[in-house]
Amino acid sequence: MKTVRNIDVKNKKVLVREDFNVPLSDGKITDDSKIKEALPTINYLKDQGAKIILMSDLGKPDGHAVTELRMDLIAERLEKLLNLHVENIDEIVGDTTRESISNLIPGEIILIENLGFSGGEYSNNNDFARGLANLADVYVNDAFSIADKEYASNVGITKYLPSYAGLTMEKESSKLNDFLYNINHPFVFLVAGTDVEGKMSVIERFINIADNVLVAGLPALAFLKAQGYHTGKIKVSDRAVSMAKALISESKLEHTNIKLPDDFMVAESIYAGAPHKFVSSKNIPEDMYVVDIGPKTFSEFNKIIYDAELALWNGPVGVYEIADFEWGSRSMAQSFASTQGKTVVMGQDTLNLINKFNKSSYINMLSNHRDIALKYLEGVELPAIRVLEESK
Repeated sequence: MKTVRNIDVKNKKVLVREDFNVPLSDGKITDDSKIKEALPTINYLKDQGAKIILMSDLGKPDGHAVTELRMDLIAERLEKLLNLHVENIDEIVGDTTRESISNLIPGEIILIENLGFSGGEYSNNNDFARGLANLADVYVNDAFSIADKEYASNVGITKYLPSYAGLTMEKESSKLNDFLYNINHPFVFLVAGTDVEGKMSVIERFINIADNVLVAGLPALAFLKAQGYHTGKIKVSDRAVSMAKALISESKLEHTNIKLPDDFMVAESIYAGAPHKFVSSKNIPEDMYVVDIGPKTFSEFNKIIYDAELALWNGPVGVYEIADFEWGSRSMAQSFASTQGKTVVMGQDTLNLINKFNKSSYINMLSNHRDIALKYLEGVELPAIRVLEESK
């Protein structure tokens, strides 16, 4: 895959697809990590004398202009982070945009309007892709987080411009390739969190790769319910249970490398100060909530993780946001920080808890692109990466 380092961009108009689709609340950006991820590519292009045209979508405007989803907030945050003026254009492709681009000097930056305001973006419309391409001399895709999508701005456009990967796209792809093709054993995968159905196919994939798959959180409850045990007041969908049953049938759970919790912490409610206790995973009270793993589970999981040459973690094992229920997640974070093997943590919630317990500096690879990363590791083709690899 060719990267932006493989081309001389001096005095060239470079159109860069970033993912500035950040969360908003009351007219404010609540998490600017996606914007910060774009800075290395933007700064590189600026230092190389490129004329930089940035583009992204924001929110879900569904092809219509929405005042609250204009790119003003993104431009303001970029200016603050770059300490540089960013011209914000109130249209995507049009006379105003073209005139502003024609007036750019090397090192200057323009941010065009929310791509989602056009229906052609998400439908990968050829005319829309061609219109975007006509704005520039070179295209750079730096939006790894949407590599599984087939949009006009990350797939269609590559038919009309020389196309290259940005530095974030290169870094994330390289990290995952290194992981995928250099798996050391024993390899342990800890999967938890709340997205049950989304993780069942991942578990199925990894039981053939990992030496141990440690399952906690809601995915563990799906397996327990599939075996006829109560899961308390937390509801598990019928589809998730069916998926768990299929995995049990295929892998013969009692003889496989899937490890389920021996015990849990349960609470009367999911609030700070709620009465709670530890119970066997086979005896979860019907009137209580599972909020964390128990000490027996931690002891078993900790030993397996400590002995691993490679340990991958996706999903909190409990309600770590509440101090009363953070014990299991804090303990797992310590396990990952203490093992001598290579460690990989992915998913925003998991990164949040790693940061909360001040363990991020002990982890070898951190990625908040959980969905993309897991698809990549599953061997699912990512259209945006495929077209970059095919680009000549």
